[in-house]
Amino acid sequence: MSSNLARFVAFALVSLVMVGCGKGNGDKDKVYDIKGKVVAVDADKKKVTLDHEAIPGLMKAMEMPFAVENTGILEGIKPGDKVRGKLKVDSANNMTITQLEKAGDSSSLKQEGDVLLCCHACENHALADADPALGLENLQRTKDSKVKKLLTERLATLRELVKVTDAEYRVGKASFDRVQQAQRALLNARIELCESDKERIMVLEDMVSLAREHEKIAAQRYKTGVATQSDVLLATAARLEVEITLERIRAKVPNPGK
Repeated sequence: MSSNLARFVAFALVSLVMVGCGKGNGDKDKVYDIKGKVVAVDADKKKVTLDHEAIPGLMKAMEMPFAVENTGILEGIKPGDKVRGKLKVDSANNMTITQLEKAGDSSSLKQEGDVLLCCHACENHALADADPALGLENLQRTKDSKVKKLLTERLATLRELVKVTDAEYRVGKASFDRVQQAQRALLNARIELCESDKERIMVLEDMVSLAREHEKIAAQRYKTGVATQSDVLLATAARLEVEITLERIRAKVPNPGK
């Protein structure tokens, strides 16, 4: 028996077993962690073939194709990549990958890390304004006309990116994580162009509003089985970090609302 035929038979057997086991288990979708190596990617058909590890409680390790929730999930993924993600199995035993990323490059953790870096940058700017001797090199770079021009150009580019990403998300071409990443990059760019704590406070207030919205969406996605509890906790931690930074800077500025 050829290796391809053997894989097909194995896949067929797993499908039959899952259909039998699925009876009487209720209508609630189940979500499993999945890890493996990418064998093939077909974005047009919204499919990816993985040589995956054993999935506890579902199936043994094997090579098989999976449907993906939207094409945005496959962005940046190519054959040979080691990946990890989430596999949703509905009441009819249809399997769909809802999250997929390169192993060792957690997009959620990376995005929350970007928020923390941005917050620390805000505090450093505030200290530099309070004491001109601190961060002198950074202040000089900010005043440099060429750098400021590049920062302004980047800001305009990120504004356009947010619009495009949001439009793609609405038609299923981009993931929600990509939307978050674009929005946070835009806020970080705005922070770098701020020249006073008053301006930074205004941007941070926008960041708090965005963080609350992302926290709410993460909770909704967790309820539908698309996200995990850790995603919700990360969103909450990110929101708290931004609020803490905002309050610290407000404390340094007399009458920040005036």
